[in-house]
Amino acid sequence: MEGEDAMHDMSPDDTIAIIKDLGDLLAKGDDVKAIQEVHEGRAALAAICERKDLEAKEIIREMLEDNENIKSALVPPPSKHEMSKELDEVYGRQREARHQIDRLQGQLASNAEETKALEDKKLALEASVQEARKQHSVAVPRVSHSLSLYATISGIQWDYDRQDALAGVVAKNDKVEAFELDPSKMSKIEIADSLWDLIAQN
Repeated sequence: MEGEDAMHDMSPDDTIAIIKDLGDLLAKGDDVKAIQEVHEGRAALAAICERKDLEAKEIIREMLEDNENIKSALVPPPSKHEMSKELDEVYGRQREARHQIDRLQGQLASNAEETKALEDKKLALEASVQEARKQHSVAVPRVSHSLSLYATISGIQWDYDRQDALAGVVAKNDKVEAFELDPSKMSKIEIADSLWDLIAQN
C-alpha cells in the first residue's frame, strides 16, 4: 500500500526519468547476457549436482550391498561353550602326546639297556670263543695223541661209518677180530667191559 501511495505521489518528471533509466538498462546487452549466463550456469550446476547426487547414491548402494555380502560370508564367532570344548580337546591331545612321548622315551631307554646287554653278551661270547679256540688248539693234538696211543695199546680201530652201533676191529698180535656193540641195549659199563674183554683176548 505504501509503494502504491509512493507511485501516486511521484510527479510526471520522476516517472519519465525512471522509464528512461529502465530503457537505458534494457538497452545494455551486457546485463542481459550476464543474466542469461547466470541462468545457464545455474542450470549446468544443477545438472552437475544431480549427476553427482546420483553417483553418490549408486556408490552408497554398492557399499551397502558389499557390506551385506561381507556379513553373509562371515562365520559367526564360536560361543564360549564351543571355545571351552575345543580348548579341552586341545589340552586332551597335548596330554596324550606327552604320554606317548614319555612312553617312547622309556622304551628307547629300555632298548638302549637291552642293546648294551646284548653287546656285552656278544663280547663275552667272542671272548669265550677265542678261549675255546685256544684250548682247542692245545687239546686237539693232546687228544689226538691220546687216541693214537690208546689205539696202539688197545689195537681198536673204529668204524666211524656205522651210526647205529659201536663197531670196528681189534687188531693185535697179528690177530684181527671184529666187534659190534648196540648202545641202545647195553650200558656204558657193559660196553667198556666188552671192549676190555676183546683187548684181553688178543
